Amino acid sequence: MEHLTHERLSALVDEPSTADERAHLERCELCMTELVQLQEQTAELGALPEIMPPKGDWKVLEAQL
Repeated sequence: MEHLTHERLSALVDEPSTADERAHLERCELCMTELVQLQEQTAELGALPEIMPPKGDWKVLEAQL
């Protein structure tokens, strides 16, 4: 089996892997490392607080975009 694509590794953060993918991940340090990094990144992003802009500043914010 070839290396798993970045898109497939990203999907494996939320989806179960197939038997072939699990077997590959057990043998391939490169793919496993990338999967772990994606899992950690997802966890860190999920832990960020929700930030809402102050009410009434939409026109100012839009003008800056």
